[in-house]
Amino acid sequence: LEDRLVDLVEEGIDCALRAGRLADSSLVARALGSGRQRVYASPDYLRARGEPARPGDLKGHDTVLFSGRKDAARGVFTAKGRKVAVTVTPRIRVNSMALVRDLACASAGLTMLPEFVARESVRRGELREVLSAWSAPRGVIYAVYPSEQHLAPRTRVFLDLMIEHFTAHPMGE
Repeated sequence: LEDRLVDLVEEGIDCALRAGRLADSSLVARALGSGRQRVYASPDYLRARGEPARPGDLKGHDTVLFSGRKDAARGVFTAKGRKVAVTVTPRIRVNSMALVRDLACASAGLTMLPEFVARESVRRGELREVLSAWSAPRGVIYAVYPSEQHLAPRTRVFLDLMIEHFTAHPMGE
């Protein structure tokens, strides 16, 4: 598992799972699912720093961001037909989505995560959703691979397994 953008052809990788917007390329992309992204913080952080009431309030808070997205510091939120864009200066940037979640649980700051990444931490009371009246764009997960032609049987089996999994367990639904 890697939280970096790999060059499938150069590195001899059969298939990768990628989230977010895809760059134009010669790779085949198969959408597997999409899910909501939400803003989260630990209850301790919110007690110490207060809870943001609107997206613009994020600028006054510590934030933890995933460095794998070029536009991670910019969030676009929608509520009641109104769209607001906010750019924050992160306290911490890390290249692991799991570490982003763990740092938010440890009160390092607010973060935006896909619901499926935060779900268990929310269930355990380690994270709480904030700005729940505002929605962020849905994130999409893709399986990407070099070519439909010459697809190795093991890659076809993996793709079928991913399609079956994401069909049975939609993200954030």
